[in-house]
Amino acid sequence: MKKLIVGAVLALAIVAVGVGAAPRPVDPIGSYACTGKNPDGRPYDFDLTIARRGDSYELAWLVRGQPLMVGIGLLEGST
Repeated sequence: MKKLIVGAVLALAIVAVGVGAAPRPVDPIGSYACTGKNPDGRPYDFDLTIARRGDSYELAWLVRGQPLMVGIGLLEGST
């Protein structure tokens, strides 16, 4: 469960700023392949899809193409 929450936080923390350009609002909508290792060393691998739902975002975690969990996130600030 922790690894999925961390993946969501990281997915929403993506920053899109060009060199010398003013910050622009982040648009996290899309699909992300998430891989890494748990604190105990076991690997994890899942897909995260982020879609806009009004003023919030719906996050859907898929493992081997099967739905695992759905969550809601809010974006604060412009980066």
